Amino acid sequence: MTALTSVLAGLMIFPAIYAFGLNPQAGPGLTYMVMPVVFNHLPYGQLFATAFFALLLMAALTSAVSLLEVVAILPIDEFGVGRRKAALAVTALAFLAGVPAALSFGLLADYKLFGRNAFELMDYAASNVLLPLGCIGTALFAGRVAWPAVRDELRLSVPAAMLMRVACRWLAPLMIGLVLAYNL
Repeated sequence: MTALTSVLAGLMIFPAIYAFGLNPQAGPGLTYMVMPVVFNHLPYGQLFATAFFALLLMAALTSAVSLLEVVAILPIDEFGVGRRKAALAVTALAFLAGVPAALSFGLLADYKLFGRNAFELMDYAASNVLLPLGCIGTALFAGRVAWPAVRDELRLSVPAAMLMRVACRWLAPLMIGLVLAYNL
């Protein structure tokens, strides 16, 4: 469902980008550049814009809560920390980690490391380093540690299960590692 929503959002945003002569390479802030222009051309556009951005805010908040839940579960389960304390601690850490990114186009715009500001550096690290490493770890975990459960869940024939296990244990980590090395 998320993929379908993303495709529909692209079908909505990209025609407007070209219709109003905006730059499609603008990156993460594209929605905030395109949608105000679109709503400006609609009757009652400010009403629709207010509703749209309020709903976008709610979507971002619910996504953030679900992501924080994944991180907060570790101190809850492993160290017996209360749910409220763990959620507050994880939220505070995420907030503190986000401050340099938020200030990287303003107050910290002149500070660069490896030619990137804090936001660009975090984006690069997440997309080009952490994501591939997470995928390698997931493939190795599925192919080596959790293989019996994975095999039972997939209900594959014996040859297909053997092929899948080889792919998870060797092929996927190798190919993802090559992509990781190429992007670095």
